[in-house]
Amino acid sequence: MLQPMAAAFLAFRAGLRDAREGRPPYDWKLLTHSGHPGTDIRSGWRDVWRIFCGAIIIDVIYEIIVFGWVYPLETLIAATVLALVP
Repeated sequence: MLQPMAAAFLAFRAGLRDAREGRPPYDWKLLTHSGHPGTDIRSGWRDVWRIFCGAIIIDVIYEIIVFGWVYPLETLIAATVLALVP
């Protein structure tokens, strides 16, 4: 519950920042403004990076508590799903 709520909060905050700066919504900008897609993707990844790192930390703590061990591949899969799907 904690990670998806954090992802939604940070996405909302990034959307507000884009609106204040007069930029179009991120997905719309990627689909319609093909001027600098590399720059647009990098700026989006900066916002997602925080959520991805948080998801890794939460999953590692969970795995240590439940399994007593960290499974790196499972951690990467869970962090990717939790950071990119919401």
